[in-house]
Amino acid sequence: ENLVSASFDSTICIWNTATGNLLFTLDKHKDAVTQISISPNNLYLASSGLDGDLHFWSIVDGKHLNTFEGTGRITQSSWNNKGDKVIATSYKTVTVLNLKFDQNIRENRLKNL
Repeated sequence: ENLVSASFDSTICIWNTATGNLLFTLDKHKDAVTQISISPNNLYLASSGLDGDLHFWSIVDGKHLNTFEGTGRITQSSWNNKGDKVIATSYKTVTVLNLKFDQNIRENRLKNL
């Protein structure tokens, strides 16, 4: 099993809990990473931070899969039970992302809540 940590140095680390070894350092963010969420099947990771981007990663190989550029700092993200949608919130905006990692992310935004 793995452990995922986020940092104010703009990186995410994936660790092997059995050995304590660092497996991957994920470094696409341009500012502090403030939140991470893991998909229900434990294969994917969504990360957000002060840069306003939501990045999607493979936990298995550390590969960067896609980026959603938010309208501001993304404060929270959460996967649905099927793992095919992520909801992301920022100031006065809620965005539902329909995920297909082999295609572009489709978004539906609700503004001025």
